[in-house]
Amino acid sequence: MKKYVLISNPEKDAGSRIAKSAAALLQQYGAETILFLSDEKIPSDADAVLTFGGDGTLLHAAWHASLWEIPILGINVGTLGYLTELEAGELPLLAKLASGEYRIENRMMLSIDVLRDGKNVFHEEALNDAVISHGEIMRVIPLTLCCDGIEVKSFRGDGIIVSSPTGSTAYSLSAGGPVVDPLADSITITPLSAHALYAKSFVFSPERRIQIVIGDLEGRSAFVAGDGRNVFPLSSRDLVTITRSLRKTRLIKIKDESFLKILYQKL
Repeated sequence: MKKYVLISNPEKDAGSRIAKSAAALLQQYGAETILFLSDEKIPSDADAVLTFGGDGTLLHAAWHASLWEIPILGINVGTLGYLTELEAGELPLLAKLASGEYRIENRMMLSIDVLRDGKNVFHEEALNDAVISHGEIMRVIPLTLCCDGIEVKSFRGDGIIVSSPTGSTAYSLSAGGPVVDPLADSITITPLSAHALYAKSFVFSPERRIQIVIGDLEGRSAFVAGDGRNVFPLSSRDLVTITRSLRKTRLIKIKDESFLKILYQKL
């Protein structure tokens, strides 16, 4: 018997109405379903995780699901839902999930670490991106971008985005970054409103070690977050390191649609 974990975002799926409809449908095919309103109790023996919300709901679940290599199927109950596979009106297509008529896309993830005085004080894994940005007070922060220990560019600005191929169509795209094939392996760096003439996006091999040195903040505030989770305050001379994660997010694909078609439809 297949075991499916259904994660419903109560702010998007009021009363878990759509999630409960999906559960009833899957139960007709002999599956066991478990409904959660949180992503922190995903059992390691689940066959798949289904999320009901938007991209944020899927991103939060990806962290836990990737720990056990459990595939994820997103059902869009939000607005954009770029990462989600199905719309709320396409629940009958879950029959293909039950019958095994789907494929898995392995998506690269990022590993984020903050070193302070030689000690690791923060760690996170992210599917979309790692974002360093200033606080609520709109003051530029000094940053130095390095790759494999070699300085690439120093600048002052609102921050910097380090994205995976999947995350290239998220915040990075809004900041002027390139669209990257989500099945490619690469790391894209996009400065945020850099106060410099030449501070454009960089695309590096996933084997590279990206390092961002936080300059003297002089009373300014700066933060780092992976996929918007666990926002961590940074200090002057902190070293933020981003590398390819050992984890992967396994997305369930039921419909045969290219990412270019989805990009056109959603954006």
